[in-house]
Amino acid sequence: MLNLPVIAYAQDSDISDQVKEDSVNSDEVIVVTGTSIRGVPPTGSDLISISREDAKLVGAASTAELLATVPQLNSFNTAPRVSNGGLGSFAPGLRGLPAAATLPLMNGHRLISGSTQQTNPDYPLIPELALERVEIIADGASAIYGSEAVAGVINFITRERVSGLEANIRHGFADDYDALNAGAIFGQDWDSGSVIVAYQYQQNNNITGADRDYRSLDFRSVGGIDTRSTVCADANVNLFAGTIYAAPGLAPGINTCDPRGPVDLMPQNRTHSALVSLRQEFTSGITAWADVLYSDRKDTVQAALPGQTFVLITAANPFFRAPPGTGSVFGYFDFRPDRLVGADHFDQTFRVRAGNASAGIDIDLPSDFQASVYGSYNWSRNDTFQPGINTTALTAAAAGTTVATALDPFGFRTDPAVVGAILDNPTDFTNRQRTRIGAVKLDGPLTELPGGEIKIAVGAEYRRETYMQRGQSGGVGFPENLERNVKSVYGELFVPIFGAGNATPGAYSLALSLSGRYDHYSDFGSTTNPKIGLTWQPVDGVSLRGSYGHSFRAPGLRDLGSTVGSYYSAAALVDAFAPATRRAVLHRSIRSSYTAATSR
Repeated sequence: MLNLPVIAYAQDSDISDQVKEDSVNSDEVIVVTGTSIRGVPPTGSDLISISREDAKLVGAASTAELLATVPQLNSFNTAPRVSNGGLGSFAPGLRGLPAAATLPLMNGHRLISGSTQQTNPDYPLIPELALERVEIIADGASAIYGSEAVAGVINFITRERVSGLEANIRHGFADDYDALNAGAIFGQDWDSGSVIVAYQYQQNNNITGADRDYRSLDFRSVGGIDTRSTVCADANVNLFAGTIYAAPGLAPGINTCDPRGPVDLMPQNRTHSALVSLRQEFTSGITAWADVLYSDRKDTVQAALPGQTFVLITAANPFFRAPPGTGSVFGYFDFRPDRLVGADHFDQTFRVRAGNASAGIDIDLPSDFQASVYGSYNWSRNDTFQPGINTTALTAAAAGTTVATALDPFGFRTDPAVVGAILDNPTDFTNRQRTRIGAVKLDGPLTELPGGEIKIAVGAEYRRETYMQRGQSGGVGFPENLERNVKSVYGELFVPIFGAGNATPGAYSLALSLSGRYDHYSDFGSTTNPKIGLTWQPVDGVSLRGSYGHSFRAPGLRDLGSTVGSYYSAAALVDAFAPATRRAVLHRSIRSSYTAATSR
């Protein structure tokens, strides 16, 4: 169990001070998470900021470990798992909502998913030394960022300027467990730009249920009951005569075992991650930038073997043995297929390779306006392999009548060809996802009020998503080719009603923001999401915030693909089994249901 200390994170008053300081001391004015306007903090919402120094304080060696220290996240103070069961990366949600309702970003840009089941963005595996800070908005933010920002946004911001070489290495260990983290970052800084290159390697071995005493299923020693399984490597035979017989001797009794003992509590993991970041100012008003993050993570998971129950074997099977004194010519066998597999578990493998690349140009315009043109190309590949038992082949072997065709439920005498047929039932999938984004944004001050500058931001974005799946499960292929286009426009207005120039008792500061975003999806429709935010400081150091807005989560490509697949399956069943006189009516019903589902 990983226990991390809880630390206090900076709120948006500190970020506001940081924005002002950067405005004074630098030509660069930062854009803070939760707003599209340079030089202002989010209005009406808390901004939680976790700095690089905070990460050092808690000793977090990965983004997952760092996020485990944030109380607003569902993963608070829990041991993070990198692969989330192999279905995607570590993905906690905000405010108790599912992970799909929280939008992760890197430097304000959308990321790719590496999951087999979902297409909502994954959390980035950024090298520890390359992370500058993490900013969290625990409030709906679809008016700024679009889909998935229902519960909030988590923005990972990387370092821009590093001079020289930094490196670190960590090694941790516990009973039957060790972990290694090693990383380095190199940077070169010059007057008009900078470049950094960072790399991190992480690995840990697995922890099984048998490695931890607290996970025992036999509670008799403390006055409880024995909850272990009766489906074990040594079979139990039931003649339905009131007595159970335990192999190998087939004496009356029951074999028991711990089915979770060989199963992983934490899987074996290996992760590579690398980041390259470049900034270059060509003239006093034109700056180009690019960020590329690549990660390759692999989990090997010890999974439980599927127990086989009520397998009928008769005296026709050459390996059948009747319990002594019964003279039975049949038996129902419960057993775990350890002797077929050659181990007490299956080794499942999950490998996810993901890349997120963004580049753009920022152009300073008259009157302190700035235009930004940028694009992203994100890609991922998920290779999943899960062994399985072919129950049809196993049933056929149980009914076998020769040594070459029969199942031996007691030992290792099953013919290798029969074993191969029984084990030939893997789930083996390759999933590829691509996201291409082009965007433009314009922001700057409109006019001056006594309380400060009215500022505005407007922008447009085009996104194309594709999803491809190849592979099979249980000998059945499930190919999918899905795609969509998303067109978006948005705007934001910041109005400082009271500020340094007109502060009065009870109104030290009062700021209003109005924002809205329109998104059109090629596959299911359009949505408009407004938001109003208000931050009031009656006196210095006391802030009251409120907001009202709409947020949404668009169905992922995988969601729509699964829906389409289910209706296609229903149509196939209609063709196979329905009487001809009813097929037309049923097909019309299915088409109507499909249309309703995809238009929601």
